[in-house]
Amino acid sequence: MSYLKKIKLDTVETFYNIDLARNKIILGVDVSMHSTGIALLRTTDSYLIVEKIDVIKVPKNSDNFLICTDSFLEQLDQIKRDIISNFSLDSVVIEDCFFGSNVKTLKALARFGILVYERFRGCSKKVYFDLPTSARRKIKFQKKDKKAKGPKLKKEIIHYINTGLEIKLKSNQSDQSDALVLALSGLTAWGEIMNKMIQVLFLLMILILHHRNGYIQKIYNVDTYTVSADKITVYVKNNSSPIDIDRDDIVYWEEKDDIRS
Repeated sequence: MSYLKKIKLDTVETFYNIDLARNKIILGVDVSMHSTGIALLRTTDSYLIVEKIDVIKVPKNSDNFLICTDSFLEQLDQIKRDIISNFSLDSVVIEDCFFGSNVKTLKALARFGILVYERFRGCSKKVYFDLPTSARRKIKFQKKDKKAKGPKLKKEIIHYINTGLEIKLKSNQSDQSDALVLALSGLTAWGEIMNKMIQVLFLLMILILHHRNGYIQKIYNVDTYTVSADKITVYVKNNSSPIDIDRDDIVYWEEKDDIRS
């Protein structure tokens, strides 16, 4: 499989002002109802390589979701075969779905998203979901026009990706640019760590507020607690066994300013 673009890692890092992980292979999947973007990025010690940019097209004029699903899976399986026959994936980053105003679209995004997860969970070291706003933050994207939404926002993102990676995506390739955002976010050395820290800090804030108001002592009889990158350990009075709260059990709110056209 021939690559599409090879660019110095320090050039990309300088433009985006981020640190990228070396010697990693990341697949970004921008799940869409009719046009799902695919982007595969690989890094070496010195280069970032755009290995693959693709799109899965599903008929817009079909009212039968199962027919659309069959078409989606046929294309997804072919893309999977092409990728795993040439690469060993470190991570697959799938766009997490969110509710805008259309329930039908939300259901399609959720279903297609979990199908991607199912297909790649056995052939990648890690598969996870990330919201568009979260992925953009990790690569330091900021709107030039604070009110930009829909097509205007997509245009800004395409320009940001084209400039940083020195590629030439067209204005109608927003799904591919979004997939590249997800793949780049998966390469950010600190992106995942920051997510963990946000989760830990969120729960810590709740614990502190409860502790301040006396609820922790009165209800849970908590003596103290410690925080690490993986968990919060709560020490209960008169109990020799501390309680561990794993980071995966912590939920935090994301921004909800995304608009999907």
